[in-house]
Amino acid sequence: MARICTRETPRRKGARWANQRPDAEDITPYSSKAIGSLPQGAPTSPALSNLVCSAMDVQLEALAGKVGATYSRYADDLCFSFSSSSRATVFQAKKSVSKLLWKNGFRENSKKTRIIPPGARKLVTGLVVNTNTPSVPREIRDKIRMHLYYCRKFGIPDHCRNRGFHSLVGFRNHLSGLIQYVKSIDPLQAKKFLIQFSELPWVTFDL
Repeated sequence: MARICTRETPRRKGARWANQRPDAEDITPYSSKAIGSLPQGAPTSPALSNLVCSAMDVQLEALAGKVGATYSRYADDLCFSFSSSSRATVFQAKKSVSKLLWKNGFRENSKKTRIIPPGARKLVTGLVVNTNTPSVPREIRDKIRMHLYYCRKFGIPDHCRNRGFHSLVGFRNHLSGLIQYVKSIDPLQAKKFLIQFSELPWVTFDL
């Protein structure tokens, strides 16, 4: 499955990217002397990560139960939610998680690890989860408002140049993508953005 879903990248050289498996050429259509890599955003990525992490998930789920936490994972983002615990318990749980990661061939990314206290804003996979309903961070909503406002004030071409976009079509796709992301979480908020988006003179720049 991994060979079907991956692609070779010619720029990647060295032993790290050389396929050392003795059966690497057993299936002729997918044989390769190089190790492939998934293109970013491939829909196969979550399925492959679930296969790789299935045994580890069982261990982390058991650990979470022992310390009174709820474990969830999306790809390589791991989250442990505590309803009530002490700071010492959380730090000890973090150490135990790190040991299990090493045991399964992974390591913790300390730069992305956060212990968030009660009352602080909690982000999980880019969404705010302080309430029962996830919401889009204010930064993203403000970014959309900013683009819409300055497109109306200065015009789309001038705004694109000021913000460093090299393509009007690319900018339109970028802004549309941001709004569609909001729509997947908060359709009511996105509806307002979509109305303003549709009122911009995009048709002038269609090819």
